[in-house]
Amino acid sequence: MQINNSYIPQNKTTKADLKKQVNIAFSGIKFDPLKISDIFIKRTNPFNRGLNSLKNIRKGEFGTICKGSIPLKPFWKEFNATEHKKLKQIGISTNADGIPRSFLKSTAEKPLSTSFVHSCSVMYLYNKHTNTHFLYHASESVPKKELKYMVKNFMPEGCTHAIITPGDAYWADIHKISLPGIFDTIKETYPDTIINVCHMSSQYPEIVGYKGKLYEIPNRDVILQIGPHFEDYGQASFKISDIEGFNTIDKIKYDAYTKETTEKVKDYFYKKNWDNELKKVLFGIIDKKVKTIEAIENCKTFEDLKNIIEQLGDITNPEYYMAIHEKLKLFHKKPK
Repeated sequence: MQINNSYIPQNKTTKADLKKQVNIAFSGIKFDPLKISDIFIKRTNPFNRGLNSLKNIRKGEFGTICKGSIPLKPFWKEFNATEHKKLKQIGISTNADGIPRSFLKSTAEKPLSTSFVHSCSVMYLYNKHTNTHFLYHASESVPKKELKYMVKNFMPEGCTHAIITPGDAYWADIHKISLPGIFDTIKETYPDTIINVCHMSSQYPEIVGYKGKLYEIPNRDVILQIGPHFEDYGQASFKISDIEGFNTIDKIKYDAYTKETTEKVKDYFYKKNWDNELKKVLFGIIDKKVKTIEAIENCKTFEDLKNIIEQLGDITNPEYYMAIHEKLKLFHKKPK
């Protein structure tokens, strides 16, 4: 490339002159290196931008993708050998069988993982203020009511960031239906949440949530196989904590129907070797239920009971049916 000599300065400038000019130009301005770094990270980190809606959901190379989705990075490449050892000790995995309605909650320093994500999707919620996170292996057929229940009850502190990862590309047509439901549920429950979508960068990976981001751990069995058709056997890189809907949500709903039985359910959770953040949530849900049961038991008149039933929305509500039934029997026994 030819340079026009008219742009070359004719007078020589010494290093001292340049230093003087810089000092003059920036005099009175106080630089904070941390703030400059924060601005750079905020602008360059795709997780800070988020999506306003989901568009062009389609089949990708490995998993389902959409417009603006971010490829998952390999988890272990982010850390050195010492950090590997520590994270392996404190991390938690769901069952390795891809059973839906599995979930985990903890402080954000503990990696949370799930695998065998095919027609299902992973919903990851993070709160940077409380440093807590929640990972949910969502079935493609999970009702929106239950999705909202999970978001609201298992992140009662709210969430600043959320990431959704749809499963295998073969099921892209299913994800076109299920993904918007997850996205809308998060947005409706916590409108200010920054929501992103991540897609798989390898065949059948294990999905890991850590400090507000999602990563993947390549499937060891797939790596050893010869394509083009691969088998997924699932994997768990951390200690398995098999927490599912049937032994948590359903147990509270159907087994805790009086104040006495709620204590038994609490005792069941106490004995489980589950993370304290998760137990805290479960005990909180039970305590709310106990208050409603007490309100039913303390009704003095049928009108009082009727008002509570109307608030619950359904007299056949399985969570409170027994308490309501027992109270109705007492009212019928009262002399006229």
